[in-house]
Amino acid sequence: MIKVTKRSRIEDVANRWRRQYPELSDDKKPLFSVREGHQKQPKSALKIYRELCILDLSTATEDDVAEIIGNPSWTRLECECCESHVDSLLIIKSYNDSGVLICGDCLNLAVIAYSK
Repeated sequence: MIKVTKRSRIEDVANRWRRQYPELSDDKKPLFSVREGHQKQPKSALKIYRELCILDLSTATEDDVAEIIGNPSWTRLECECCESHVDSLLIIKSYNDSGVLICGDCLNLAVIAYSK
């Protein structure tokens, strides 16, 4: 089991971006169009990566990351049980998948249900 927080998602965003887009060679080709009111203009994957790398990880916010990437999905945490957006959750790994994302409230409900 792994606990994930919004802060840990922010702190690891450049590494996760690099894994998602391993070939960052063309700084001229826009990766995204302007979406959700975050980006002012389209950016390439390389430009986004460079901007993520210079973030002050101790003070960067979700909005800072969304402004760079163009959407809030890289820091958003959503419980797969109640579908709420939360500040932290637990990833419960299983044998054949990437795991279940569960918030503290749902985890407590699961413990109660299991104890009956």
